[in-house]
Amino acid sequence: MGNDNILTYLVENKDRMTKKHRHLVDYILKNHQDVTLMSASELSKQVGVGKTTVLRFIHELGFDSFHALKKELLKLQKSYSNKWENLQSSYDRDDDGRVVNIVWKEQLRLLDDMMTPHLIENYDAAIELMAKSRTINLLGMRPYRAAAIYMEALVREFSPDIRQLSQDSESIMDQVLHLDSEDVIVIFEYSPHLAKSVDVAEIAQQRGVPVIFITDNILSPIIKYSDIILELNSSQQYFTLIPMMSLIEIMVVELGQRKSSDSVDNIKQLSTLLKEKGYMVE
Repeated sequence: MGNDNILTYLVENKDRMTKKHRHLVDYILKNHQDVTLMSASELSKQVGVGKTTVLRFIHELGFDSFHALKKELLKLQKSYSNKWENLQSSYDRDDDGRVVNIVWKEQLRLLDDMMTPHLIENYDAAIELMAKSRTINLLGMRPYRAAAIYMEALVREFSPDIRQLSQDSESIMDQVLHLDSEDVIVIFEYSPHLAKSVDVAEIAQQRGVPVIFITDNILSPIIKYSDIILELNSSQQYFTLIPMMSLIEIMVVELGQRKSSDSVDNIKQLSTLLKEKGYMVE
């Protein structure tokens, strides 16, 4: 598996596996917490495959036993749980006046570690999907609404084909029902996850609408409804959207280049209009 955690590896390699192994992957991604309490025989019954298939699957993943797989899943669950607890407790810390230095260094570390080979590979697929889609629909709830609104503001400078799902939570489902396979939904959300975001992703999958999910949590229930996952590092010390915002700016620049001729013309026309109306000064 290299440096990938087990769930990342399963998501990325599922299509290369046999049909029965894909069934196991689907079940584990959806029920990873329950799997840690099962025996290999119980897992085989739940998935509808033989115990021999389960054991072969485990060995092909590089584990010596089913117990070793469960330990890896438990380790991941503990890691994400601890991270959220650390974020909550960070607001109670007394850093003796050095908050600015500590937070700045942490943000620089996150940016340095951001562009992993796994992220770059999925990033290329995400850009390709957004570039060819009829509309790009953005969803971010609570603090992640800021990320969705920021991306909308930047893209709208050169393209009208961007829509915001985050502003009116009452009508989100109505808007999703008007989308199809020619559109794409981009969901911004770190852990813990909101039920409405999960519902949007599930309905999108049912309607054949591709979903790009930007997150820090490969254990998210949104994963199983997502076509492309952009996994970012998040701080275990302080809450920050710096990696997410940086990724947005990278994506916007590339989308602008993909639509370069239209982008330049649209921005020039907008700039001229704003100057003529006195909304912009040199």
